[in-house]
Amino acid sequence: MQQYIVLKPISPPAGAIIEPAVPTAADPAPAPVLVDAGLFSGETDDERAANIDRLIAQGVIAPMVADPAPPLPTTRARPVARQNEE
Repeated sequence: MQQYIVLKPISPPAGAIIEPAVPTAADPAPAPVLVDAGLFSGETDDERAANIDRLIAQGVIAPMVADPAPPLPTTRARPVARQNEE
């Protein structure tokens, strides 16, 4: 299921307000607060998708994007020089 990063407080239909991660002196780069698409209201999948799109446009949430694969090395290993065996 798609997850979204909370950028501004969200008030779900039930439960406590969901606050975004806030940097502090003790944790200057906190992990983002994530929510599942199922949290958002909508009678149908299309309604839910429209509500999610509206929240993205308002800067309340952002889609969570998977970390890209690490880049492949761009340099080749040099062959080891052979020693003359006598």
